[in-house]
Amino acid sequence: MKKIKAIMIFSVVLVLYSSIFTFADTTFSGSLNTLLTSYIAIPYEDDRFDSLLNPGNFLQVHDLQLTQDFTLKIEGSDDTSAFSLWCGFNTYQIAQALLAAATGNPTGTATLSETLPLLGTQINTIELLRANISFYVTDMLQCTIGRQQMHTGYGYGWNPTDFANPLKDPYDPDAELKGIDAAKMTLAFGNVFSTSVCGLFTGDAAPTGVEFKNIMLLSENTLWLPGMEITLNGCYEYDEDEEEDTIPTAIGAGLKFNLFDIGFYGEGAARFGSRNRYYDTPVPGASIIKTDILPSILGGIEYTFPNELMLVLEYFYNGEGLSSNEKDYYEQNVVATGIPTSGQISMIIPGYVNYHYILCHLFYPLYDLNMDLSLLTLYSPDGYMLNVLPGIVFNLTGSLSVSLGYTGLFTFDKNILSEATLSPVKHIIEIKGQYFF
Repeated sequence: MKKIKAIMIFSVVLVLYSSIFTFADTTFSGSLNTLLTSYIAIPYEDDRFDSLLNPGNFLQVHDLQLTQDFTLKIEGSDDTSAFSLWCGFNTYQIAQALLAAATGNPTGTATLSETLPLLGTQINTIELLRANISFYVTDMLQCTIGRQQMHTGYGYGWNPTDFANPLKDPYDPDAELKGIDAAKMTLAFGNVFSTSVCGLFTGDAAPTGVEFKNIMLLSENTLWLPGMEITLNGCYEYDEDEEEDTIPTAIGAGLKFNLFDIGFYGEGAARFGSRNRYYDTPVPGASIIKTDILPSILGGIEYTFPNELMLVLEYFYNGEGLSSNEKDYYEQNVVATGIPTSGQISMIIPGYVNYHYILCHLFYPLYDLNMDLSLLTLYSPDGYMLNVLPGIVFNLTGSLSVSLGYTGLFTFDKNILSEATLSPVKHIIEIKGQYFF
């Protein structure tokens, strides 16, 4: 058991819970979501969900799926301190959790399948998203300890200079990111410059203590100039074995400014190694972590037209993408395994498979009808794929909404690995009810 980490989290939560009754200004908020998903397949055949990552539909994808999730946020503050406690209550399909861990051994797979009726088809989890306390030491100095979110960046779909948080999902850019356990000190010089130094706990605690290789040092610096904002971030993780790094050493910079009422922004980063694993040979074997310097670049514009139509256009060069040979090696290794392992499935991260991506997001509010229209497109020229996500939101009240969305994954070359060819589902229709409080 992750003993020390569990004690640290429990201690922070206990202090936060007691703080609810001591802070003068404490607020409760959150959201309740119910999602009905339909996976449309044309033609409707028994192998409609078959793909490289889901041979024989071993992940047990069904035509209809109903899920719920609940997020609770408790926050408080006074003149000298503040706290945040966010919890997520989510439902997952037990089949995906168990069968994704199959090793490919027929006997082991059968054993896992037999456990499903005993455990049910779903599991409910409680996830700690935020749990931190801040102290305002002076007007310029603030210290925060606990689970918190680090600097994200300027990009809408991707953030190359985000070195600590979980990867942003370009298919759902507005989703809340789970925080990371850290101790952070921020020094602000008015509205001109701020600098932060963070100690991040990135690994598992051993029974006898924490090792230095699981501690990462992160620095975030922001400079504000007239009509312009500049950031410089860097992180360093000591590790005597480079191939064990979960978050590699990296440095990056960002820039944001307005010109002719158009917002321009960009981010560039260089990572001294990869966060993901790869196959470097067609012969079945262990995957590797790259140790090369991997650059990633993002550039974007945002503009609101006179009729209230909002546009975001981005280009993302993903230095951690898979080359043509690496895609072939991956396919050959997965085929040799028979049933993909959880490690092989986790190597495929939607929105990060290829080198080049172009995102276009259109948003149009219809205030008189209490409706919002949106369209997100994701195109990869080297992945030969296009994803289209139109949606409409009906704002029934100030806190209750119902949305209808569609996701289409299209490929122009079925022989090239991409999000479209790897996904067991190509067309998705979602109906979502959301209540904020």
